[in-house]
Amino acid sequence: MSGLFPSQITTERASALPQRPEPLPQQLVLPVRPSRPLWLTSIPPRSRPAEVNRLDYQIQRHNGSTTVVELSRQRLQLAKHKPIINLHVRVEELTKELCNVRHEVQFYRQCFEILQKLRETTYNVYEQLLFVSHCHDLDSERLKELITQLHHGLEESMRREVDAEKL
Repeated sequence: MSGLFPSQITTERASALPQRPEPLPQQLVLPVRPSRPLWLTSIPPRSRPAEVNRLDYQIQRHNGSTTVVELSRQRLQLAKHKPIINLHVRVEELTKELCNVRHEVQFYRQCFEILQKLRETTYNVYEQLLFVSHCHDLDSERLKELITQLHHGLEESMRREVDAEKL
């Protein structure tokens, strides 16, 4: 992200900035960023099945299905009592189910990437807002610009999430 305040400021550049008369409190030290981008970190395995969420309910209402819905207790009980069908029909069902699962995985991967990009943008803006609030007037134009930037990042994230839902 290109901005006026890079995340790492050298001592030489920092000395050129306007100085405040009082030193910053020690508790305002910025948290250290992880060495790897957040989207490269692995998702920890679940100890129990995922619960049905609002998106799963929406998909189910439109006669769709997700892995979470299929693995719900109610669906598993119904599957036990389902009559056995011929092998050809079962292969077609499984092929269709595999296609649906692939689309679902693609959707959640996109959602995860969108979320990670939003987190990175939010964190960058947070660093800059914190820096600006301690070095400049709180009513500065730069502060308003950063807040607008954060707002646009959130809007972009929501737009991309809606696009991912359309798949």
